[in-house]
Amino acid sequence: KYAFEDRARGVVEVDFKCSPDGWRLGIKDDGCGVAEGTAPPAIGLGSQLMQAFAQQAGGTHELHLSEHGCEVRLESNGRSES
Repeated sequence: KYAFEDRARGVVEVDFKCSPDGWRLGIKDDGCGVAEGTAPPAIGLGSQLMQAFAQQAGGTHELHLSEHGCEVRLESNGRSES
């Protein structure tokens, strides 16, 4: 919604890897990003959902913002306590 607001096109990469030890989901874009030293935007509904999913799966959620876009990673070691 916001990543490509000043352009007609952009790239979003989705990567999923699964192994006996767990899984990793990565989502990355080349959107407008956030300039270094700038406060990150408020956490939106999408970020809240990703955090909740990672917690429910017994995993971790990481968000990396840069001036070159955004990258989100969800990882699980396969040992969920649910």
